[in-house]
Amino acid sequence: MKKNLYLLILIFLCLINYSSQIKQKETITIYDIEEIPTPKIISDINYLYPNTNLVGIISIPNTDINEPIAQGKDNTYYLSHNIYNEKELAGSIFIDYRLDINKDKKIILYGHNATFYNPPFHELEKYYNESFTKKNRTIKLITSKKERTFTIFSVFIEPTDFTYMNLSIDEEHWLEHLKYLQDKSLYKLDINLNKDDKILILQTCSFLKKYQNYQEKYLIIVAKEE
Repeated sequence: MKKNLYLLILIFLCLINYSSQIKQKETITIYDIEEIPTPKIISDINYLYPNTNLVGIISIPNTDINEPIAQGKDNTYYLSHNIYNEKELAGSIFIDYRLDINKDKKIILYGHNATFYNPPFHELEKYYNESFTKKNRTIKLITSKKERTFTIFSVFIEPTDFTYMNLSIDEEHWLEHLKYLQDKSLYKLDINLNKDDKILILQTCSFLKKYQNYQEKYLIIVAKEE
């Protein structure tokens, strides 16, 4: 009798413990990359990840890029840290620390590329292909404010001239700057540019053999907001 009573008590305690664990799992949700929701507006990025340095999500159709965007106090921290602020070779996709993703006219996002593993921006190598580029020119940015849509108008490799990183271009020279970036494109991508356009720039390393003698060379993708 005592043994049966003891067994019933043990089962009861196990059920209580299991119920408690279920409740905890319901209140703390950390999504895997593949499970990121893509609503029209994300009111709180930290609902998806426990990191207050996350400012948005970048999503590119017909690629595997559907990734959170981090922002550090400099442009080096997220080269070697993931979105959980853990040391990781692949780093994270991150916005230039000097920018406001919701306000600035030029947004620059950085991310690793590699030949021996597949960080998220490795997918950008698909844009070496002209046919793929012309069929896949849309980039989505989802922030706490809204969903923004950008259309790609330039894809190029840059080994020496980094003026695309200039954040102090005045209004008088803004359209000239956009057309300069467009003229550098590997392919002609028709689009109307004007002095009020806001742009998004994606930067990652390039490993094209044509540029192998340059110490630093980057694949640059430029898109304007619709």
